[in-house]
Amino acid sequence: GPIAVPRGSFYQVNTEVADMLMDHVASVLKSCGAGAVIDLYSGVGMFGLLAARNGIARVQGVESDRHAVQAAQYNAAQLGCADIATFTAGDALRVLPGIANACPSGATAVILDPPRGGLDARMRRALLAFGPRTIIYISCAADMLARDLPAFIEGGYRLAGVRLFDMFPRTAHFETVA
Repeated sequence: GPIAVPRGSFYQVNTEVADMLMDHVASVLKSCGAGAVIDLYSGVGMFGLLAARNGIARVQGVESDRHAVQAAQYNAAQLGCADIATFTAGDALRVLPGIANACPSGATAVILDPPRGGLDARMRRALLAFGPRTIIYISCAADMLARDLPAFIEGGYRLAGVRLFDMFPRTAHFETVA
């Protein structure tokens, strides 16, 4: 269904391709068997709410844009997921440890959809220290994804798949899900 997006907040404008991206993320979530999801850089809650609606028992989103968090909370209520999907305004690096302490790492999937600059080295280390069962990394900047992925491989993760979504045909802009 439709979701609220505040003016000035990020959302994919190519909704047809965004729907395909969402379907792919939903299939990855189903196959990984996670019982909880931490949605970092969650925006208006698109991926976290997708997880909640696909049977994930507990979803915690983190986003620095307070207006986007308010929209995510509203969207969770509208979709009947507010009891299992909660969203926190704050810096992902600062908020992650508290959330991670409440989630068993072996049953948790982390969805990352960071800004164009990718992940801070401290965030890569924090994620490796937490050790979630699955990491789903969604990137609009292939160069940053290529920079960030080796840290996870060296930390013991296996790259199970990569898929591109052509958001703006005939341009260099695409989304990658790894």
